[in-house]
Amino acid sequence: AETFGVKIPAGSGIVKRGTVLALVNGAYAVLASGNTGKANCVLADDVDATEGEAVGVAYRTGHFNRKALIVAEGYALTAADEEELRKGGILLSDMMA
Repeated sequence: AETFGVKIPAGSGIVKRGTVLALVNGAYAVLASGNTGKANCVLADDVDATEGEAVGVAYRTGHFNRKALIVAEGYALTAADEEELRKGGILLSDMMA
């Protein structure tokens, strides 16, 4: 798995490890239906962006359990999201949790 640094915007709260992120206006936001960005990477460690912008580490590539990934409440990963992740080198399967 390859990692890289990501900026999480202020006010995002505590973003948990395993969250799927989308690149939106130069920062990485939790994948949600209102985002203009596409599924891009998976957060490697918890990040606290409650009061200010935070820097975290995300996986750019790797193999992940689809059932363990986190997206915004009320949103579900779509086939298009999974295809965007696959294009970038993130593979998903239904591994045992």
